[in-house]
Amino acid sequence: MPCAPFPIPPPGSASKNSAFSNRDDCSNRTSGSSSAPLGWGKGGERMRSLLIGIVGFLLGIGCWSYVGPVTGQSRTLPFTSDTIAQIAQIAIPAVVNIDTVMREINPFQNLFGTPYFTEKGVGSGFLIDASGLIVTNDHVVADTQSLTVTLTNGQRFTGRKVGHDPLSDVALIRIKGANLPTLRLGDSESLRVGDWAIAIGSPLGLQKSVTAGIVSALNREIAINERVNFIQTDAAINPGNSGGPLLNVAGEVIGVNNLIATRAQGIGFAIPSNLVRSIVDQLVSKGKIERPWMGIALTSLPSNEGVLVAGVSKGSPAAQAGLRPGDVITHLDGRTMQSPGQIVQYINGKSVGNRLEVRFLRNNEKKSTVLVLREMPVG
Repeated sequence: MPCAPFPIPPPGSASKNSAFSNRDDCSNRTSGSSSAPLGWGKGGERMRSLLIGIVGFLLGIGCWSYVGPVTGQSRTLPFTSDTIAQIAQIAIPAVVNIDTVMREINPFQNLFGTPYFTEKGVGSGFLIDASGLIVTNDHVVADTQSLTVTLTNGQRFTGRKVGHDPLSDVALIRIKGANLPTLRLGDSESLRVGDWAIAIGSPLGLQKSVTAGIVSALNREIAINERVNFIQTDAAINPGNSGGPLLNVAGEVIGVNNLIATRAQGIGFAIPSNLVRSIVDQLVSKGKIERPWMGIALTSLPSNEGVLVAGVSKGSPAAQAGLRPGDVITHLDGRTMQSPGQIVQYINGKSVGNRLEVRFLRNNEKKSTVLVLREMPVG
């Protein structure tokens, strides 16, 4: 791992639309020069969709797009008419603007003489270490050739990606700095529906933008990413907010802004800070994420009375435990399971090598087995 560890406090299947892209949707990317004309070929299609700013995922009510140690309860402060302004004044210096450049092969280079085209984008991030470690979304920095990080005082740095986890959409980048302002990761488990939420970032490249709202819901499961139980907020989030912080009234980061519902207003989603802390801790200490794995494909049942096993990977922990396609998992370690997301979240909280008691139905007959989690294979 290129960066030295720093202290991190411990914490207190739906189908996808083929038009959806897991990258850059709301990191506000636009296309640059030395490229094929806009609208031609694969690159042109990507550029057009990025300029529109919406590459969606259809899920019931509409379209989803990427946007871009506390122990125990978080500190609570009296809320006054000055609270949001005070938090903004303290937090804004630790929020950064991230400009990105991608280079793609031009499929029409023989006709137009330009070997590649470029895409420029913008996203947000925030400093968690005074020497220059920054948290952002993986889709902001994935597949980029260059990263330019701008602080709110105008200082510009070349950024370097030092770790990422595409499955949770969290990434770390580093700049060379000293005595930089930082933000503290709060305890997302202490959140309540109705708590104040403050978003800071660079929507549409407009740096130092602050919006406020409330926590609208907790533990939202979205088929785009069933590995995250999202915080839903009505604080305004727009393309370019990706990777920026969602704060509580104590000025602590409670989430990383990530998704918006593009066919609605006031529906945004953030990755909870406790999950972010876990990902960052592993990336810093190990350089990778050791994610526990069962080796099964899951699908929901209309009755919510268990989760259907749609497939079992050969040689996987599930296969070794005797699970088969068609089984219905009803309990893990005695806890009732009613959705694929619920199982994924429970497994995410476990470690490689942990043993699970799995209770399931096979042809309406109750059965149980013990499954030993292994590390998820790469790829």
